[in-house]
Amino acid sequence: MASIDDTRQLVNVVLWGLKQIYKPNYNYAKAGVMLSELVPAEGIQTDLFSKSQTSLKSESLMIAMDKINRKMGKESIKLASEGFKRPWKMRQENKSPSYTTLWDEIVTVN
Repeated sequence: MASIDDTRQLVNVVLWGLKQIYKPNYNYAKAGVMLSELVPAEGIQTDLFSKSQTSLKSESLMIAMDKINRKMGKESIKLASEGFKRPWKMRQENKSPSYTTLWDEIVTVN
């Protein structure tokens, strides 16, 4: 089981995957990714021959980025590979302010 608690590692894997499936002249839609079975780094048991996936320097960088973003606001600091312009925007015109807590406000499609 690999430990990916470094945003740069995660972005590299995602970009690699995108290069594998991308074909020019096709229309693509934005999609989300669900990350499940996440565990704290301390909960990962490796064998004697496994190399650590993150270095102390990398871990310090991720801690600093998280700290800045908590203090200054989401995406105050981010990776350049994430881009600076957002030509797309999530469509939220039908989203309820309580979409995660009130069953009556969940949008249904007929």
